[in-house]
Amino acid sequence: MDNSDYKPDQTEKKQPAPETVSSKKPVYKMRLFIAGQEPNSVIARQNIKEICSEHIKEKVELKVIDVFEDYTAAIEENILVAPALIIDTPKKVKIFGNLRNKNKVLTALELI
Repeated sequence: MDNSDYKPDQTEKKQPAPETVSSKKPVYKMRLFIAGQEPNSVIARQNIKEICSEHIKEKVELKVIDVFEDYTAAIEENILVAPALIIDTPKKVKIFGNLRNKNKVLTALELI
């Protein structure tokens, strides 16, 4: 039997999609931990979105986690301050702060 015609059951439950720039398979997976609308969290969110749109476009999956709403994810990753960016792929890196130093983020993403 040829499995190339296999199509998953359309009734399967789908998990909510994380915030993504595109639905294509991402090359970069990142999680941004923020603290609600605190100033540095707002700045970090804007900075990472600019970095994504300027440098990696549709090849990114960015999940934004508000620690005021879901603190267990932060605890599991030993995130004690927000904002914090965890780059899961291409290699696991944690960056703390508002991400104004774009070269630091681009270096962690192996883009420079």
